[in-house]
Amino acid sequence: MGFPPVNAAMFVLRLLGFVSLSALLFTVVLSDSESMRRHSVFFNFVSTYLMYTAVMIFTDVVLFMAFAETDQTLGVAIIFDTLVDCMRFIALTATLNLFIHLWFQMRGAFSDAKARTTQLRTFALLITPYFMGL
Repeated sequence: MGFPPVNAAMFVLRLLGFVSLSALLFTVVLSDSESMRRHSVFFNFVSTYLMYTAVMIFTDVVLFMAFAETDQTLGVAIIFDTLVDCMRFIALTATLNLFIHLWFQMRGAFSDAKARTTQLRTFALLITPYFMGL
């Protein structure tokens, strides 16, 4: 049966996003040197969006290709819709956490923060997306 044209376009865009994010993460990991350090919140942001695009691609493949000829797709669609909604919350929270981190970095240029406070804030920014996905 195949994809309708709109779904095919979205599938190609998601696939392009997955490949681009994979290339970005690959080059960031390979170029990791002492002079150019990336923050763990950035890695968390990229990895959550990589997981989100992987789930969306997998959902497209399962729902539109594997179950296209059967009428028994309601249960599978509900399960995958729940998974997509969970990953959407995780990705959105990771984006919000990246902006919060950037705000604290900009604010840190004008005031001093203790190292312990920075560590606790980074830890909180790394774990909150996964709590939102529960």
